[in-house]
Amino acid sequence: MSEDENEWEPEVVFTAYFEGTANAVNRRMTQIGLFFELDRGVDVGLTEESAIAAARRSKQNDPPEPLRFKMAIDGCGFEHGLAGIVFAYGMQGQCFTLSRVIRALRAALQEPRTQLNIIGLSRGA
Repeated sequence: MSEDENEWEPEVVFTAYFEGTANAVNRRMTQIGLFFELDRGVDVGLTEESAIAAARRSKQNDPPEPLRFKMAIDGCGFEHGLAGIVFAYGMQGQCFTLSRVIRALRAALQEPRTQLNIIGLSRGA
């Protein structure tokens, strides 16, 4: 095996930011919000349609390699109140949303090698 075959280089880097329990991803209001804002990736939004649109936009104008994408997810307590705060209710649905968005993005880009980073605090961890 050559040295090149041993190295795995992603064609896409996707970072998901899960906000803490009762927080929304407000720019510069929390660490996660700040990290999300500083990330230079293309924001894919929260739907499959917005992810496909982001994939199309990213391939224009001499894109960087690897392509970089990001997604922000509000805290489960912010979205689901007390049940989200106490029992992390809603987190499973948020993970399903993340999964659908990533699959749509990868399909739109012809299934590239993808590095997935997930960052979260509190119930987002």
